[in-house]
Amino acid sequence: MRSQNCRRLLCGLLSIHVTLSAGSAHAEVQQAPGSRIAIDLPTGFTPARAYSGFENAALSSSFVIMEMPGEAFDQVKAGLTPEGLAGKGITKVQLKSLARPDPHVFLTGEQPSPMGRIAKFMLVIREGNASALISGNIPVDAIESGKVTVAAVEAALTSARLASTAMPEKPLFTLTDIGSFKPAGSVAGTAKAYTLDGSLTPPPGAKTTGRELFLVAPSLDARPVGDLEAFTKAAVLSLAGAKDLKVATFEPVAIGGLKGLASTASGRDTNEDRPLHVYHVVLVNPAGGYYRLVGMTYDADPKPRLAEFKRMAKSFKPIN
Repeated sequence: MRSQNCRRLLCGLLSIHVTLSAGSAHAEVQQAPGSRIAIDLPTGFTPARAYSGFENAALSSSFVIMEMPGEAFDQVKAGLTPEGLAGKGITKVQLKSLARPDPHVFLTGEQPSPMGRIAKFMLVIREGNASALISGNIPVDAIESGKVTVAAVEAALTSARLASTAMPEKPLFTLTDIGSFKPAGSVAGTAKAYTLDGSLTPPPGAKTTGRELFLVAPSLDARPVGDLEAFTKAAVLSLAGAKDLKVATFEPVAIGGLKGLASTASGRDTNEDRPLHVYHVVLVNPAGGYYRLVGMTYDADPKPRLAEFKRMAKSFKPIN
């Protein structure tokens, strides 16, 4: 699984809300834990616990940040088109610009949701060897009623910049058994990846680009899961980098004090059309939200690796 597939997997989970009070004139510069992105935020915003970004519980608001290598700027930019975003249900896409001196792409759009129409704001920036996607949603009726101003959202996004160092990160979980895998870094802030060589990208000259991967991905908000089996099946079948997946087994699990559902599935790798096998766990947080634990292997005999993924998953424990 390529590093960009890891990013797409997390992008599929992003649920982001930005609601700014029109009267919030005072701003304060903040960085999210584990992030280099600094933003001038209205008073009341604090670092989010479940994702890389900021939230204001009183306003039901947040900024969500996804940091990537510098070369990802062009990849993300290529996907931010009316045609590409239409596949995510985003319409009325407009390409705009902000008063920023750096290379950036800024788009707005609209997307339906259970809470009504959502106005979307998407900013991609690049500085040196790093790039970032900063995203937000505002209910259209909040804009139309004057509770939120587009100018306030744009001012916050205009202020976003890369600091010289990242803020110390507060871990959301522990994984005490990583088997033969090594930590390979963060994906979208709070998700952690593990590979056999500790890298998300293949070494130069590698014959294949697919990576044996184990990923732990906290949900980006506290939304309820609902029908766990239906949610799990949909999550497995939507995995980036995989095609023709068929779910073989479902098994109730209790891990780290949380209940959930584990599943196995087999299909093929999207990029190289090789056989692909998946071990996937969804653990439900009673307070809202969930954790996804995903293991992906290309082994001809996947049973040993799937057993290893299962042992790794059993060592998971959330940190409250």
